[in-house]
Order: sequence, then structure tokens, then C-alpha cells
Amino acid sequence: MNVVRWGGAALAAALLVGCAAQPPVPGWRLDLRQAVEQGTLAYLQGHDRVASVHAQRAQQAAAQSAQATALARQALAHCAAQLAALQGQGCAAAAPYLADATAAEQTYAAWLAGWPARPWEGPGRPDAATLPSAARALAQAWPAPPAADLARWLGALDDPLTRLVVGGWLWHAVGLDGAAVAVLVDTASGQGWRRPLAAWLAVQQRLAERAGDTATAALAQRRLDWLLHPAVAPASGPSSAGAAPQPVDSAPR
Repeated sequence: MNVVRWGGAALAAALLVGCAAQPPVPGWRLDLRQAVEQGTLAYLQGHDRVASVHAQRAQQAAAQSAQATALARQALAHCAAQLAALQGQGCAAAAPYLADATAAEQTYAAWLAGWPARPWEGPGRPDAATLPSAARALAQAWPAPPAADLARWLGALDDPLTRLVVGGWLWHAVGLDGAAVAVLVDTASGQGWRRPLAAWLAVQQRLAERAGDTATAALAQRRLDWLLHPAVAPASGPSSAGAAPQPVDSAPR
């Protein structure tokens, strides 16, 4: 099973690489792919109960194989989504399987935990060559940034989830400027991913306040309010449904 990209649907697709024109895919892999895709989407959208159900399905599907690689990957996919939403680093859920997994899973777990910006104390010796392309670029360039203009570099990454995961790693490792954070806000907003959008809007607000950019800070706060406290349109009562509007001069006062 080759690693194409990590995180959400991309990881699930990686589990099925090479399936075309080959024997039928085992049911557990199909179940795993669907559960990871649906669980990641639910998590990013902020639907915690649904995400939890799919996470359990993914773990159970991977456990049917008793393969450390599959079990580690389904855990790492969820941890990558958490990093995209700035919900911590590392992946404790993958730890029980890493010693028996391959260098790819061990290295990705190390990267999620901050390697090479931080030393890796888990199993295996991280090998940047096994990482997906964006993470590999960061690891191989470290301690220098992968590009002089991180905002442009992030914006050039094709996959929205990859962009947010890498942005989360950079934020914890070296920090980001307002332009790069704006790229991540736009990415989450464009996808309708409520959880990372809230996280990156909060970052944008703090950076703008520190820079004295009151207009950007105020807009970020308004967007957070719209996101977290959406206005609910009043429901039409049965008596008003289908009723013709009254003339202004005869309306009740």
C-alpha cells in the first residue's frame, strides 16, 4: 500500500492504490475508506457525534485485518485532520501500532508531532523521503522554509486538506504571517469546514490585533460570530402562511 497523501479521503484512497485491474478489494478496505472519508468530513464540518461514529467504524474495519499499517494509518488520518484545525500535535492514537508499522507511518507520526522542528522519541528513525510531497518539502528544507513566500507556497498546494495540515504544522513550528493565515482562512471557508475555519479565524484576529489592523480584526470577529452563532430566521406561523400582506395604514400597531 503506497502512501499518496495523508489525511481524509486521500489517505483512504492510498489504501486502495493499485486496485484497478486486480482482484476485488476486500470488504474491510472498502469499509475503511468510506469510514475515513465520511469521518474526516464530519470532523471538519464540526459534527462531533457523526465523526465519532465513523471513527469507530474506521478503527473496527482496520482491526479486521490485524495489520499495524492499516491501524496506524486510520489513526494518523484523524490526527492530520486535528492538526488542520489546530487541535494539537502528535498522534497518541497511532502509538500502539507504530513499532510494527512501516517507516512511512513512523515518519508521518514523527512529522505530525513536529519533527524535524522537534526531536522524535517514538519508534523508528524518521526518513523524509517517505513523507508525502508537501511534508517532505518542509522536512528536507528544515530549518529553512520551503519557500520565501509561504502564503504563495501554501496557496499552490492543490489539496485543501493538505494545505490546512501543512499550515498547522508551520504554525506550530515557526508561526505564520497574516498573508499565509489568510490563505488558510480562505481555504477552510471555501470548503465550508467549520472547525478549521473557526481556528484560523481566531488566529487571524489575534495577529491583526497585534499588528494594529483593527479593520481585519473586527471582520475576523464578525465572521467568527456568524460561524459560531448563526442567526435563525423566524419561522412562519400557521396563521401567517399564505396570508396576503396588509396595507401599511391598516397593519396592527
